[in-house]
Amino acid sequence: MSKKFGEIKTRKNIFPSQARDIIGKGTIDILIIQAKASQKTKDILDEGGVTLYEGVEPSEVERLREVVREELESKEKKETE
Repeated sequence: MSKKFGEIKTRKNIFPSQARDIIGKGTIDILIIQAKASQKTKDILDEGGVTLYEGVEPSEVERLREVVREELESKEKKETE
């Protein structure tokens, strides 16, 4: 099984073409952004199996980065046991 990770974007906007690029990577399953995404972008991410968290305050980004890292490490450890 390939390793997955959460990627945190901190752009003001995320456009549909960027969402397609994220899906194309095939390794990202969580996306956290500070901006609000358009419905088209949300639909693209949803179809690609990427969970989107939008409108996250900048002060929360670092905390969420750590939480996501810990969650994914825990999940990976359980899968290898």
